[in-house]
Amino acid sequence: TMAEQCNKLPWPENKWVAQLLVWYKKEQRDFPWRRELNVYNTWVCEVMSQQTSLTAVLPKYLEFILQLPTLESLSQCSEPKLRQLWAGLGYYARARNLQKGANFLLQQYNGLFPSKYEEWLRVPGCGPYTAAAISSICFSYPVACVDGNVVRVVSRLLGLGNEVWEASGQNKIRKFVNEFLPKNAPGDFNQAMMEMGAVVCKKKQPLCHICPIQFSCIAYAKGIVATCPPNKPRRDFVNEKIYGFV
Repeated sequence: TMAEQCNKLPWPENKWVAQLLVWYKKEQRDFPWRRELNVYNTWVCEVMSQQTSLTAVLPKYLEFILQLPTLESLSQCSEPKLRQLWAGLGYYARARNLQKGANFLLQQYNGLFPSKYEEWLRVPGCGPYTAAAISSICFSYPVACVDGNVVRVVSRLLGLGNEVWEASGQNKIRKFVNEFLPKNAPGDFNQAMMEMGAVVCKKKQPLCHICPIQFSCIAYAKGIVATCPPNKPRRDFVNEKIYGFV
């Protein structure tokens, strides 16, 4: 059983963490960047996935890696070709930053990839989430990833209300994931949390009946999963007049 497997695992910190990791090892989706650990491929995937669904990313990722398989090839890629490879993904500044990042790594690190979270933050286009994902997945650096999926999973585990969208709630979520992050498997934990939010603990119609950590979920116990987390408050609209001259 899953419980028996958990008892044999090297993650004694908490039962729900062990349950989650067993589930991830068994149920994780098959993506090309997961089949063989490659820092460059992981980096490209993480940047492409920013504000973009993985179904849209997959075909573009495969073509991008085929055409630009290394830092050197990305660094030397022409602007038109880079635009062509990125077409359809939107947020084109990500592609420009990816190329700037390749130049930065070639110039500052002699083409080697840094292993620490703080170093990845210096790379153009790498914010806290991307830096955490790359350093934890590729180098087992002990830092937690917090994206929308993780916010949703943790808010339900803790049964958070409107505070989830306030600074106090966000700090509570970060503290939670960092507290339970297994130091010997941070990459697996981060990917498992994101996978959980993407395929089980979904925003609409979550699959609680197959959730491996249902027993630890306060929202499930209280019957408030459907309304947890509450909708993010919308900002007040401001009317503006914009003039364009061509």
